[in-house]
Amino acid sequence: MRDRTGTNLCRGTKGLLLNQQTEEITYCGYCLQGCLANVKNGSGLGCIVNPSIDKQPVQATATKNVAVIGGGPAGMAAATQLSVMGHKVTLYEKNPALGGQFEIEGVSRDFALKAAKLDNDSASATFAVAQSAFFDGDCRRGVAWGERAVRLNPLNSRIMGYLGLYMLACRMPEGEAYSTRALQMDPDADLVVAATLAMQKLRRGDAKAAQQLASEYMDSAPGSTPGLEISYILSTAMLGDKDEARRVWRGLTERSGLSESAPPREVLSKWMSNPLLISELEADFVKAQLY
Repeated sequence: MRDRTGTNLCRGTKGLLLNQQTEEITYCGYCLQGCLANVKNGSGLGCIVNPSIDKQPVQATATKNVAVIGGGPAGMAAATQLSVMGHKVTLYEKNPALGGQFEIEGVSRDFALKAAKLDNDSASATFAVAQSAFFDGDCRRGVAWGERAVRLNPLNSRIMGYLGLYMLACRMPEGEAYSTRALQMDPDADLVVAATLAMQKLRRGDAKAAQQLASEYMDSAPGSTPGLEISYILSTAMLGDKDEARRVWRGLTERSGLSESAPPREVLSKWMSNPLLISELEADFVKAQLY
C-alpha cells in the first residue's frame, strides 16, 4: 500500500519492525474511516489514529526557540510536532513526570521516550523516562536517566529532589546527597522530599538530624504533614522524649479519625498505601518503644 507521496507504507512498517523501532508504529484502530471509506469516496488515503498519513511533514522556514508550557498530552504532542518541523523546543512541566491528568502506566512512558528522543536537551522529558523506569522497578536505568536529567538542568530542585527520593526508595544511600542538595537549593521544595530525607537520616542512626529536619519543615508547612510527623515522632522517641512524641502522635491519630491507642499499622494505612513501607514503619514504632 502506498500513499500519495509514493511511500510504501507496508515497507516502512516492516523497516521499523526489523530495526526494533516498534515504539514508532501507530497501530490501526480498525475503524476503516480514514482509509477504506476515504479511498472509496475518492478523497485519498487517510487515517484517524495517524493523521500524518498521506501528508508531507511541514518544515519551518525559520527555526525558532519555542517554549511549550505543560507536559500533558497536548503539550507533548505540540512539542513533538514543533520539533519535527525543525524548531528548538523546550517543554516545561511543574511535576517531575510528564503525562498531566493522563499519567497512565505505559502511556506517559512512551510519550516521554519519544519526547526525550526528539529533544535530547529536555531535562523534563529525560526525567520522565527515569521516573517510568523507577516505577517499573528498574532502579539502575532510573538512576542513569535521572542523573542525565540533573546534568541537563542542575538548577531544577524538583528533579534533583525526586531523583534522591527514588534512589532512597531503591535502597541507594547515594540518593541522600541529591535530596539534601535539592532542599539547599530550594527551601520550599516538596515536603515529601524533606520527609524522605528525614527518614533516611533516622535509618542510618542520626535521630537528632532527622528530628531537626522534620521539625523545621513541620513548622513552615501550611497544612498537615503526615510524612514529616511520622519522622518527627520516631526520631523524638528514639532521643528519649516520649511525651513529645506521643503528643504529636495524638494529633496524627485524631486527624486519622482514630484513637490514640490505635495500632500504628491502622493509623499508617490511613496515609500510606505501600504495605512494605507500612511494615517497616510499624517495626520502627516497636523499636521506639512508644507502646
